[in-house]
Amino acid sequence: MSRRAPAAVLLAMTIALSLAACASTARPGAPAPSATPVLSGSSAGTPGPSAVGVPDPAPSVAAGPTTPLSVVQGEAEWVATGVHEWGGSMNTALVLAEDDAWAAGHHDEGAALIRHWDGRSWREVAAPVRDVAIRTVSAAPGSRVPWIFTGDARAWRRQGGGWVSMGGPAGPRGRLLRAAAVTGAREAWTAGVLTEDGETPFLAHWSGGVWRELASPGGMEVEAFGASSPREVWAVGVAGGHPAITRWDGERWAAAPLPAAPAAGEGHLTGVAVSPSGEAWAVGRVNRPGEPPENVLFTWDGSRWTAPVVPASRLPAFTAVAADGRGGVWIGGGRGGDVIVHYAAGHWTVERTPHRSSPAVYGLAAGPGGVPAIAVGGEPDYDEDGHAWIWTRR
Repeated sequence: MSRRAPAAVLLAMTIALSLAACASTARPGAPAPSATPVLSGSSAGTPGPSAVGVPDPAPSVAAGPTTPLSVVQGEAEWVATGVHEWGGSMNTALVLAEDDAWAAGHHDEGAALIRHWDGRSWREVAAPVRDVAIRTVSAAPGSRVPWIFTGDARAWRRQGGGWVSMGGPAGPRGRLLRAAAVTGAREAWTAGVLTEDGETPFLAHWSGGVWRELASPGGMEVEAFGASSPREVWAVGVAGGHPAITRWDGERWAAAPLPAAPAAGEGHLTGVAVSPSGEAWAVGRVNRPGEPPENVLFTWDGSRWTAPVVPASRLPAFTAVAADGRGGVWIGGGRGGDVIVHYAAGHWTVERTPHRSSPAVYGLAAGPGGVPAIAVGGEPDYDEDGHAWIWTRR
């Protein structure tokens, strides 16, 4: 086992622990059934009991506490197409085309880990840095050029067969990246916390080739970005101990009103997905007084956010979300049982996934029309024996 810089290992462990916490608790104060087999993978899944789907209330009704809705067992399944046997975790995924997808994270000792999908198999790609985990992989809407962002808030863009440094926010203070997104040909955002206290949020904008640090809107701690254009960017996270969503219109950030019932609880949002048409979905967890933590889903129809009722059982702790290209979403979570579900038009479907010890989904991504869909994650309960993994759905 090689020796690596202790600071890098600490950074990677901090990121992994933060992701694992999202999968297990609320915060207190990465289509049709497959007709084409995926090479180099194996499928395993145990179907659960079937039930009749129950549609949600009308979108105009603000959702109250969760109720025991029915959840249908799906027919299609996710297939294990990549496992990193040296441990670690996959933190992020990006699908650019059926033969062009990316997954990234870190080895068990904190070193950067990048894999590329060519439509047949995954291959490891050399990282521009060695001892810092990859936190996010992203590309501008409509672009085929991926960027990677490391856990210390630096960015690189793919060029030829290598990576070109895009820098990062300047200043002497250390940073722990939580979210990043490329939103246009010359636009990108990063967000996280300053490592000097682990609590002060930062927000940085790359525009015109220069990084500028901005005040985080409302003191919000951003957990994820989603965008359909440089002038339509969503940031989700927590502000004042409650779930929060803000919107960038190309000039300024503005808080978005959320339905009162789910947003009133303490908690945070962990993922957001945006379709090319501008629809958006955000997921997370909340705590209501005297109640166990519960999942929340918010949907944006172009004019307002609403909150469909989320089933109270059989669903994982929501951590990530990806649009399926047909008006619905896949939602990932963690810690046992059913770790990926599908939601569309008021109906919930449990997805069949490969058996693993204790999987947690840290990233979800899908191509146009939802093909392929990629889920990535790790096994936070098995630090020594767990593996970074990749699942594919076609």
